Amino acid sequence: MTTININEKIAEAFTAHGEKDYPHECCGFILGHFKDGESHGVEYMSAANVKEGNRERRFLI
Repeated sequence: MTTININEKIAEAFTAHGEKDYPHECCGFILGHFKDGESHGVEYMSAANVKEGNRERRFLI
């Protein structure tokens, strides 16, 4: 399993996105880099869930 280190700004961004889209699945990307054996997220980019039907349990980017 790979761990991605993120800062509070990223955590707040995807938490807010999830709360906004609830009860539907939300999706997005954590952008960053890999250095010295660790993954570091530096930006969150939300994406639209374009799944037709059952968006409460499925997503499609």
